[in-house]
Amino acid sequence: MKLHLFVLFFCLAATAQANWPFPTAPGTQWRYTLNRDGKPSATLSLTVVSAGTDALAIDPTLDGVHQPPVEVKVADLLPRAGNFAGKIGGLDAAVDQVDAGEEEVEVTAGKFRAQHFHGERFRGRRTVTDRWFVPDVGWVKETATQRSPTGQLLARASLELLAVPKPIGTAPESVAPEVEASVSTSSAGDPLSVIPDDALQIVTRWRVQHVAPKTQLRAIWIAEATGEVAPGNFKVDEAASEIPGKDGVGALTLSRPPDGWATGHYRVELYLNDKLAKSIPLTIAASPRTTSN
Repeated sequence: MKLHLFVLFFCLAATAQANWPFPTAPGTQWRYTLNRDGKPSATLSLTVVSAGTDALAIDPTLDGVHQPPVEVKVADLLPRAGNFAGKIGGLDAAVDQVDAGEEEVEVTAGKFRAQHFHGERFRGRRTVTDRWFVPDVGWVKETATQRSPTGQLLARASLELLAVPKPIGTAPESVAPEVEASVSTSSAGDPLSVIPDDALQIVTRWRVQHVAPKTQLRAIWIAEATGEVAPGNFKVDEAASEIPGKDGVGALTLSRPPDGWATGHYRVELYLNDKLAKSIPLTIAASPRTTSN
């Protein structure tokens, strides 16, 4: 499938001396799904390479395969009524289009308030086109239908925007880190809020999502109230683990001290770098064996 069948539908424009009604920074990418006869047939990506005073240089890919670079003239670009001489999904869509006004349109990229352009042509067959333009986004949808003089459907094609365009490499909208954690006496044990004082270890299991790579997760075990054994909010110990990617899972273990656990109230504080992310309350109670002895 040759790229030139698709690119002329694409109304983008950019100059170094004007403000155009859609993003044109180098690296900005539009991704569309191409439908033929009602079925998805390809994915088209158009990436801005550079913007001149009268043309836009585009690096296109079709289903992930790079195609020859394309230069689109500004004169062919801006949304306006009049002659449209391009193609839509490979169909010859040369029509005189009129401004049909604003209306709601919904595509994979979202729901938009768009300017609608409608065109028709009768030359042995009837061609009908509809195109929707959104300021600060670009063309979000285009359709073309061809019928015989008797009304029989010959071909139908459409292009729909998959995502709002942004420069490649642009950081996604920030997502708050998510931290799940529990304590137990083993890595595979049930979550516990009360642990016997003869437990061999206290294991803090954690799962983290949406953090920067190489974030340090630090666990601090704190004795809040243990009678006369230690002052209030005494730091018992701490351990740390580095999360190599944006998500991670692991466990940090605190072994029983030689003289055993002091009964009382504790908490485990989990930090992402130096920011407190979660606090887990914990009670260490005398075990039945200890009590019976």
